[in-house]
Amino acid sequence: MFAGGWYDGVRLDHQGRLWAASVDGLHCYHPDGTLLGKLLLPESCSNLVFGGERRNNLFITTSAGELYSLRVTFCAATYPR
Repeated sequence: MFAGGWYDGVRLDHQGRLWAASVDGLHCYHPDGTLLGKLLLPESCSNLVFGGERRNNLFITTSAGELYSLRVTFCAATYPR
């Protein structure tokens, strides 16, 4: 265990960073367990997934039934060109 807390959905990106849905938003951790940052939401974050052709769209659901979408500046997975 490298990150304490309560998490619902969890995903890894291609650089090994862990993205975790939590009651106070979306947390992003370095592979060594260091908290890189939090995306704060008005509701508890319930799940997340990277989508789109390059996996650079982040879709986030909340406990209130909301769906957020934002584009990230990296690809969450590598694909052959």
